Amino acid sequence: MYSLFFVEETESTNDEVLKYQSKNQDIVGLYTTYQKKGRGQYGNTWQMPKNENIAYTVMVKANLISIPKVLLNFHIAVIVRNFLEDKLSEKVQVKWPNDIIINRKKIVGILVENLKVAGEDYYIIGMGVNVLQKDFGELSKAGSIFTQTGEIFSLRDFTEELHQYFTENIIKENPNILDEYNKYLFNRDKVASFVKRGIRQNGIIQYVDDNGYLWVNLENDGLESFFHKEIEMEY
Repeated sequence: MYSLFFVEETESTNDEVLKYQSKNQDIVGLYTTYQKKGRGQYGNTWQMPKNENIAYTVMVKANLISIPKVLLNFHIAVIVRNFLEDKLSEKVQVKWPNDIIINRKKIVGILVENLKVAGEDYYIIGMGVNVLQKDFGELSKAGSIFTQTGEIFSLRDFTEELHQYFTENIIKENPNILDEYNKYLFNRDKVASFVKRGIRQNGIIQYVDDNGYLWVNLENDGLESFFHKEIEMEY
């Protein structure tokens, strides 16, 4: 198994992991159970409660991953989804572009960053996994493995298993990424409410294409494609 390090607390595992990378390591992982200033998509930040969830980051040399960059988010999401569904008794889905959903609640958020270190290109793949948390306050769309399945895991054992599974699969080729991703796409082929440029209307998700666009058949505007943040699904 590739190296996995633990710190009791940190501002951000995506930043902290750089301290643990060395020239003879192509892949290195780091996790904590108390992240004080995690980064999410589009500049969002959050602080996690102590000893209830994990913040986990893997630093991977970019030339080890043959997946096209535009599909990397989907590849990562499918790996995490598959890991969770193998462990859990509930159906696990992916919400475009890369949130992991169980019973309509977000369990995992993923952030992928690119970085050059000593002349080498790396992917910094960070994820926050809600494992044991019970109370999410006003975050009505959030949940944890515990709230959605009733299952309880050791955070250490869970992370070590995730790390082994993830690092084995992230460097594998997968010609069926889009087929798998679309198979597990949250709310696909179901009527849902969407907000487009401030206007709400119903629509049905059709699929995600190989350029990363989400295709939605809207009741007023017909079939259209959208990139990140161009449309919001309410659920």
